[in-house]
Amino acid sequence: MIAVQVGGALLAFMSFMAIPMSIDNCAYQTCGDEKWINYAMWIALASMAPAGLFSSIGLIQLGRNRIAFWLPLIGVLAQGTTLWAAWRIAALAGPISG
Repeated sequence: MIAVQVGGALLAFMSFMAIPMSIDNCAYQTCGDEKWINYAMWIALASMAPAGLFSSIGLIQLGRNRIAFWLPLIGVLAQGTTLWAAWRIAALAGPISG
């Protein structure tokens, strides 16, 4: 589970490159407000906080010989949901279709 969270953190850092590029074609089309890109980048950065928190608590529980599987799993779900929200918010700044 911790390896999955590390992968999610790498995905969050890669989002810093991909989210701003999602509005590249706005020079040729009508797009939403660019302020959403800034919000999406901060949310992608904040997605690593629940992952780190639940991983560290899970490692502490594991060190105390207690069941710790659910804590990193909750962290993975929280991180994935937060990254999904960041991409949805970034879509608000993209081209307006329809």
